[in-house]
Amino acid sequence: MNLKIVAFVVVLLAIAQTGWADGSDGTFKVELGSSWGPVRGTHFLAIGLADQTSGFDNEQALQTPVPSGILVAVHKQNGTNWTAPTGFYRNELRETADAGTTVVIDDIYLWATPDVRKTDLHLCQVTPPLLAEGLTYKLKLVSVPSGVTYSGPTEWDTSDKVITLPFYSTSDGTTGYKFKIEITAAQ
Repeated sequence: MNLKIVAFVVVLLAIAQTGWADGSDGTFKVELGSSWGPVRGTHFLAIGLADQTSGFDNEQALQTPVPSGILVAVHKQNGTNWTAPTGFYRNELRETADAGTTVVIDDIYLWATPDVRKTDLHLCQVTPPLLAEGLTYKLKLVSVPSGVTYSGPTEWDTSDKVITLPFYSTSDGTTGYKFKIEITAAQ
């Protein structure tokens, strides 16, 4: 098994064994899924941990070309805050949310690959977000693909289980629906 995958699994197991929050530590876990019905989808997992900083998370980007289906992933550009290859990633490790701060996870995309038959796209919470006491969660739609008409809500919280959006298919995921997650800690 790949050492990077083993390291990530160990982190997830440690979280599961120690619990999430003592009420003030700013940890969080958000898992979104794009699968709906018989169409293959993916999951996106964002975790806020103590002693974690933004940057390379020791994981592999999605293969190129991306797998067939309805996909959700974060797009990372190699540069100052990201030392791994540019590409789509299914996991995002971040710092915890300190009192009075907001952790923002940008560049989350949802799209269907060209071989998917036309159907509404669904973005759903795989499990309810796990938030330390004092944290709030918002999922925000930043942009809609060119040529798509959408006039529904653009902001959701933990009570919204499934988001339905008009179909959009592309071979370039960065042209898909663009979202961001905001985890805010009370003062």
